[in-house]
Amino acid sequence: MYHPIILTAMKSEFACLGGNDNVLLSGIGPERATAAAERAIADGACGLVSFGVAGGLVDTVKAGDVVLADVIVTSDGRRLATDARWRASFAEVANGLLGGVMVGSDFGISTPEAKQQLAEQSGAVAVDMESHAIALAADKAGLPFLVIRAVADGPSRSLPKWMSKHIDRDGTVREGAIALEALMRFWELPGMVGLAMDSHRAHRALRDLAFVAGPGFGFPD
Repeated sequence: MYHPIILTAMKSEFACLGGNDNVLLSGIGPERATAAAERAIADGACGLVSFGVAGGLVDTVKAGDVVLADVIVTSDGRRLATDARWRASFAEVANGLLGGVMVGSDFGISTPEAKQQLAEQSGAVAVDMESHAIALAADKAGLPFLVIRAVADGPSRSLPKWMSKHIDRDGTVREGAIALEALMRFWELPGMVGLAMDSHRAHRALRDLAFVAGPGFGFPD
């Protein structure tokens, strides 16, 4: 396996990559991401890509924007730079990407207040739960890595705490159960509809990006 491996946390993200054979579904969270990254490295990957959705932290990013991160901040404050040559090569393939800092979190960041606090602490524009683990695994192995994340919930968007019980750790989102509970919590319906629309924008951006990126995601020769 002498090509980069794209790692996704959720099945919906995995589906955005179509028939790309260079993809591993890790499941949600840093522990699963670490295990998948280490498996890819052991199998001979020449680089790693963290690909999926993220939460926006600042007003300059909105749902559907794609962040091609310059730096990922780990949960313990380390700052790891993505590969500059690979990043430039990928940017030539895909237009309209945002640069900036991404931050990793070991748990979900679900409220505007928590997002603002994390942005102020880290200087990041977006957050997810897997990229920092993938970055650490790549750094340990001396491999290049990229972080490519589409914003699915902006800085002012709240994620209901009850949603997490309908998202399995293997990356399965039980959409029917979420819809049913949202109907029972009718006062939350406007926010849930907005969240669903934002998620759709993010996944559409990921599908479009995967189409132009090709199986190697611009990995330089």
